[in-house]
Amino acid sequence: MGGIILLGSNGRLASFIRKIHPEAKCYDKDTLDITNREDVIALIEKEKPSLIINCAAITDVEYCETHKDECWKVNAEAVKFLAEAADKVKAKLIHFSSNYAINPINEYGKAKEASENYASKNGLVMRTDLYDTKTYIVKKLLFTEESLNAYDDKFFNPIYMGTMADLIFELKDRTGVMNIVTKERLSMYEFALKICEVFGIDKSRVNPVKSAEEAGKAKRPKEIYLKPDVDISITDDLKRFKNELEK
Repeated sequence: MGGIILLGSNGRLASFIRKIHPEAKCYDKDTLDITNREDVIALIEKEKPSLIINCAAITDVEYCETHKDECWKVNAEAVKFLAEAADKVKAKLIHFSSNYAINPINEYGKAKEASENYASKNGLVMRTDLYDTKTYIVKKLLFTEESLNAYDDKFFNPIYMGTMADLIFELKDRTGVMNIVTKERLSMYEFALKICEVFGIDKSRVNPVKSAEEAGKAKRPKEIYLKPDVDISITDDLKRFKNELEK
């Protein structure tokens, strides 16, 4: 009793959390249906954890747009159940939101905005934008020799998943909504150039393009920069990412 429950345990961020706390009790969609209120409450009341970390989510923006009901059940309603269950056993809920929640113009962003309202009263919402080796810009630059088109008119401030995993446990006693991101406002094109700088990649591989060329049914905001609540530069964050890749 009093341990950690990790939901969405097969996800990318969860893999970093498991390295820090391998003793965490892990549940994925095959072992717990977080959209089932009774199942969620029964599990939490049985385990009586001190900390619930919710990494379970549908993050594919296009999928969310065309599967609205599923998006809302997983990304919003399930968070309401988790917050209720956490309150019953006096556990701390840590939930991850998105920079798409600050200007919600698609179903994913709207559901994430709702999830913040459910989780932030007694829990901690970490609003963020994460990258790792599977992020498109990173993967293309680091693991191929191909050129990359990157938007020069969409602005954000992503943070490495390994950095985020550490910050979860540094900030776990906080309550409310925190913006956990690096501090510089960058276009996606500028982020790609920063990757090139840190990893010694030829910058000529990166081509600036406009987001008007972006395809898909879901609307996407051009400004998803978050005012950070932590003081981490993108250069330092990328250097950490590089060092961990080289281990």
